[in-house]
Amino acid sequence: MNINEKCQLAAVAFLNAASLTTIPAGQIYPGINGSDTDADTTEEPKVKLPCVIVDTGSADPVAPPSNNWKVPLTFRIRTQADDETSTEHASRVNEVLSKIITTTIADDLSGSLSNFTAFLVWPSPYQAGPSDRHWESSYTVDVTCVPADVA
Repeated sequence: MNINEKCQLAAVAFLNAASLTTIPAGQIYPGINGSDTDADTTEEPKVKLPCVIVDTGSADPVAPPSNNWKVPLTFRIRTQADDETSTEHASRVNEVLSKIITTTIADDLSGSLSNFTAFLVWPSPYQAGPSDRHWESSYTVDVTCVPADVA
């Protein structure tokens, strides 16, 4: 399993354990499972809304050959625009972000998956707006991590 997959799976496990009240159980998806875009088509895949999709960008090595990586980790919160207002969507986003924007997020991610340690999590800009027939908000953090358990 590569560092991108580990980072996504740690984030999904963490959010599932966080007992979110505004995102139903089973509706937090890692992008690696094809829950996001299908590489072979331009069609949006079938995901149940509301949901959170956790995806990563290209991982960059940090201080080679240390096996440390900097991984951009994106949390995308989606809500059906026909069923909810932007204010209702914002309430979901606030709950998800309240779990991510903490002083313990690196430790929380590390404890969510074996053979994965997050050392540092840097915030990035937040984006929001309508996307096709749903509201979508995204928040990206840069995770400095290693694919191993480090004490």
